[in-house]
Amino acid sequence: MKRYSLVEIICAILTGLWVYAAITKLLTYEQFYQQLQHSVFGTSFTPLVSVGVPLTEMVTSIFLLFPSAQWLGLYISLMLLNLFTGYIIFLLLFEANVPCSCGGLLNNLSWPEHLIFNIAFIGINLVGLYCIKHKTSYKQASLKTCRKE
Repeated sequence: MKRYSLVEIICAILTGLWVYAAITKLLTYEQFYQQLQHSVFGTSFTPLVSVGVPLTEMVTSIFLLFPSAQWLGLYISLMLLNLFTGYIIFLLLFEANVPCSCGGLLNNLSWPEHLIFNIAFIGINLVGLYCIKHKTSYKQASLKTCRKE
């Protein structure tokens, strides 16, 4: 039985998140588009955001699949998570009535629950980047793999 490294596990989790998010947005594109129209982006940015977000999520997923590009995928993933988290914080402070354009299961979360969800994934993402930066072992799936050998 193959043992997976912590980086591989983290990248698989994040790939699942981004693929799920992108596919959900694309399958419910009309709803996603309409919700973006009512967001703080306004109508002028809706066409760009409605195509750009799922496309970026899919590209990020592709980078996370390949070991040679995982560091790039993790950086893009962290950037997306930080942007989405900043957006959620903005909504919580100024626009609490804006509908969620996430789709799928995430659509059922409240904005505070979204914030907790995103912070947890930022933490997971940071562990992955830490492991790659410190040239982790690819032999075991445990936090001990985040040490130099």
